[in-house]
Amino acid sequence: MDLSFENNNPGVCYLSGLSVIGPLRRKGLAKQLMLACESYCREHGIFRIDLNSVMTDWVIDFYKKCGYSSIKEQDGFMQMYKILTK
Repeated sequence: MDLSFENNNPGVCYLSGLSVIGPLRRKGLAKQLMLACESYCREHGIFRIDLNSVMTDWVIDFYKKCGYSSIKEQDGFMQMYKILTK
């Protein structure tokens, strides 16, 4: 999983590359990674996380369960975001 930050968009994190290998799925690892990412962002003054999800129902459903909202489909991905609360 990669977290990217840009000087021209302060307060926003771009998350990419979250993946759990097949045999370890459904054990809560992706959720733990997401919570760690969100905690790190809060500690560093980040208020929003953006990501592009693959267009796979269970992946999009996972992000929605984590509190992410869909923006739009573009180039075969679903753009999503989450506003972090304190």
